[in-house]
Amino acid sequence: MIALYDDLSQERTLVRHLKDAGCASDAIGRFTARAKGNERLKFLAEHRERLLRKIHADQKKPDTLDFLIFAMKRKV
Repeated sequence: MIALYDDLSQERTLVRHLKDAGCASDAIGRFTARAKGNERLKFLAEHRERLLRKIHADQKKPDTLDFLIFAMKRKV
């Protein structure tokens, strides 16, 4: 679908997707400054990895609360 756009439209669409993916403005600037191709793919893979680490870390919080609730209910 992106192939239907000119280069400027592609870049704007790409920036919008990066914002939707949670990239900060400075990170988007670093992304757009990189040469196309492998450098950009590496950036995206690294950002994805950071997001997954954060998700996994955040998931531990409700998991811990679930365990505490379970343990407290067993004692009642």
